[in-house]
Amino acid sequence: MTRTSRFALALTFLAATTLAGCSSSDGTCASDSDCDANQYCIIEEGVCDDELAPLPECESQAYSICSGDTSYWYNSCDQLEGEREVCENTECIGDRCAEPTCSDASQNGDETDIDCGGSCGGCAPGGTCLRDRDCLSERCSGGTCAEASCTDGIINGTETDTDCGGDTCNSCGLGDTCEEGGDCDSGKCENSICAPSSCGDGSQSAGETDVDCGGDCPGCAGGLSCLSNSDCQSNECVNGSCTAFQCPSDMVRIGDRVACIDKYEATIYADNSCSGTRYGASSDDYPSGFPDNVSSDGCDGFCNGNDTVEPTASPVACSVGNVKPSRSVTWYQARRACENAGKSLCTIAQSWNPACRGPNETNYPYGDTEVQERCNDGWRSLGDTINTGSASDCKGQGFAASLFDMSGNLAEWTDSCSGTTNCPVIGGSYENILDLSSCNSRIAVDVLSANADFGFRCCVLGN
Repeated sequence: MTRTSRFALALTFLAATTLAGCSSSDGTCASDSDCDANQYCIIEEGVCDDELAPLPECESQAYSICSGDTSYWYNSCDQLEGEREVCENTECIGDRCAEPTCSDASQNGDETDIDCGGSCGGCAPGGTCLRDRDCLSERCSGGTCAEASCTDGIINGTETDTDCGGDTCNSCGLGDTCEEGGDCDSGKCENSICAPSSCGDGSQSAGETDVDCGGDCPGCAGGLSCLSNSDCQSNECVNGSCTAFQCPSDMVRIGDRVACIDKYEATIYADNSCSGTRYGASSDDYPSGFPDNVSSDGCDGFCNGNDTVEPTASPVACSVGNVKPSRSVTWYQARRACENAGKSLCTIAQSWNPACRGPNETNYPYGDTEVQERCNDGWRSLGDTINTGSASDCKGQGFAASLFDMSGNLAEWTDSCSGTTNCPVIGGSYENILDLSSCNSRIAVDVLSANADFGFRCCVLGN
């Protein structure tokens, strides 16, 4: 209200009160109506004053309020004064534009995807990117972060050096960076560098039963000297000489490694005859004595975040051709079924990955580039498994020429677990395409998951 309008109101009020005979004669008041027309009542003091009441003074830019992506100024009289700021690449929160952060669940600032890329940490595979550094894998392909690969020429994923070390890739050579002995060909990681082992110095050192083997060193090859079975790759010492390491007939030797892998994805049978009653061909029909969270060798009691249970049934994992592989199996069941067969669940770096990639270390069992429908993959759109080995061209090369379905059909559990409740499935299933069906794919899954497209195969490691 302006001073002029307040004065006019006072005159009007004076006329009304005069007619009503309500004005005060002694100068005391309880309200403006008790005072003369040119006065107002100072209520706190109870007396009339000769000046008109002052208008309130509004403090400019007393506060601001967000509306949409804009912050607006208001004065102390709650009157809009105009824009304070328009938010760009951020949000207006409360009273002003909030600075973007890498944890605000919004894509803002220079992020290429939600809370990743740009000046934030790298994005996971599948995230949007502009350049390699926007990705955890350091690989931006066609605007999307790709999976880390053991053949991409950079250090990414769990690698400790370029395309070697870690859980997925082959071990590293001398002088390469490492975190533990398993990252190195020599088995020795010293000051974070792969160092020569005494088991590789070209001479028979103390404790060795032959040159660089036996005793505390890796097992000796066939024909070399031994004192006990543990001195031999084959775990068999006969008359002071090691027998040759050989794989069972249902398995393939992984190059010159002292390791074997099943030719086919596992089918679980009731016993080691690998005939008769079999389970998991089309659903989770395992016997009640084979619970989801069975105990396993080295995994008893509380394991991977779960209380394990000792089973009363002992189904066996078999490598059999031209049958439906077993599906809807948990990590515990897969691991125990391999143990019941005298084998072990495959690890990625030691057995599964080098077997899949073959002697030429390719991205897929048959080569570096995906061939649609060569394996039982998502391109076929069958939505189901096929008999083991029936995709006759879905096989490896060289030593792996009789190794089938490493890509597609069922994604396979491995024993290269990280954390306390997750273990990786690898190789993709009948639902997957591209990188997800490659030898280098890896998806961490809860150990109690029993998806219809999850299966496994078994391995054997020598000494």
